[in-house]
Amino acid sequence: MMTRAEIELDGTTAILSQNGKKIRVEVTTDDPAAKFEIVSAKPPTEAENQNDGYRMLAIVSIPQLDRGQLSIRVVIKPM
Repeated sequence: MMTRAEIELDGTTAILSQNGKKIRVEVTTDDPAAKFEIVSAKPPTEAENQNDGYRMLAIVSIPQLDRGQLSIRVVIKPM
């Protein structure tokens, strides 16, 4: 998710705040190691739009290859 909001992380929960409003983003998955991370939104070359003021909320997961599939559910709720 690309956003200009401030992001607070707590494992599988993120709180996004902007202009006095907040939303809660929760991820549920069968990968116990999955979590949210904040990732740079800046592209690799200066010729591209630099996305100033943006950050990316990402889910990081390392699924077990022997399981064959991974279930991920993301819920976004206003606060």
